[in-house]
Amino acid sequence: MANHLHHAVRGYKADRVKYLLQTGLSVNSKDSKGNTILLQALRMEDAVKRRRMVRYLLRHGADPMDTDDQNGRDALSWACALGRGAEVKTFLRVAPGEYDFQKTDHQGLTALHHAVQSMDTEVVTMIAEEMRRLWVSVDVPDSNGLTPYLLALKLGLVKIAEILRENGASRNQADSKRFQNGDCWLKCGKAER
Repeated sequence: MANHLHHAVRGYKADRVKYLLQTGLSVNSKDSKGNTILLQALRMEDAVKRRRMVRYLLRHGADPMDTDDQNGRDALSWACALGRGAEVKTFLRVAPGEYDFQKTDHQGLTALHHAVQSMDTEVVTMIAEEMRRLWVSVDVPDSNGLTPYLLALKLGLVKIAEILRENGASRNQADSKRFQNGDCWLKCGKAER
């Protein structure tokens, strides 16, 4: 039955979603692949429909902290990875101070790492500013020892690296595996690109 709900969300069948929830189906049920309902909504391409569906699901008790089985990502990390700025803002607003910004998914990445990889400056700014507001360091290494700042430099995302520096990233840091600083990662990244 959960698969029916997920299918209705993906297809933006709002009446069907409403009906299935009224019949007692849990808004926090996962589909057969372990995906959360909010992940299904985040995958919608139409921004207006996506925003409406996410808000509807949240109003009806969808848990933004719930993680999918395959990747171990919550809704905020998925919104960051997909570059869904409006939904990042919504998730930060509905659960202020509740997210563990140092928590990593199964790939060893934090929400801020995903934001950097999305190359969306608005999303990176929102996450970094929220972390600064909560006094949480933006210098959290991933499973490869790269902080979001070093990852941005490796990817050649200088503007994003500047945003992270403005929000507390240490310029003098080095990764914990290759012991290379930002300047080295900028050069190494250029060679890899």
